[in-house]
Amino acid sequence: MFRPAAGGQYAGGGLYISLANPTSAYLHNTVVADNYRGSYQEARDDIVGRVNINSLANFVSTQSGMFGGIIDGNFENHVGHDARGR
Repeated sequence: MFRPAAGGQYAGGGLYISLANPTSAYLHNTVVADNYRGSYQEARDDIVGRVNINSLANFVSTQSGMFGGIIDGNFENHVGHDARGR
């Protein structure tokens, strides 16, 4: 779900969690990978917003835009890895 960001760009190519939301999203066994912002894939943009630190067994290819939340290696999460296994 995309949401307008500064300068007419969109944010949250894979998942957008409103910063106005006081809670965080809990992810379980979820893949969020290879999402980009912009017409020419200028910036990786998998998740924008808060993700619950207790989220379990997820794959997120980039951490940019994610506030707090899951950490690579914790609770079987993989964060910041290439989706193609490179």
